[in-house]
Amino acid sequence: MSSAVWAVGSALAESARRLAEADGDDHMNDPLFANDDIEPWRIAVTSLLCWVVTSLAVAAGIGGGGLLVPLYAFVLGLGPQYAVPVSKATIFGVAVGNVFFIA
Repeated sequence: MSSAVWAVGSALAESARRLAEADGDDHMNDPLFANDDIEPWRIAVTSLLCWVVTSLAVAAGIGGGGLLVPLYAFVLGLGPQYAVPVSKATIFGVAVGNVFFIA
């Protein structure tokens, strides 16, 4: 047991050392998606529809990904490559919220 803990600790220390020696690239201002010029009205409409879809999905006891992916892909304009992970993150957030408010 102690050798496993030591191995994990040394791996974490090595990772921290590599991060400290990184070239210092700051990625805070990088675009989140390839098309970072999303219009504000698309974000507003998508947010409203996302709230409606997730509310109905919670009431029905389903995830809602079948409706969220097209919503993100077509209304927000992300395309399927980015819409699927954003949908999964949305469903995860809704599930975490359900744990605290429903359960």
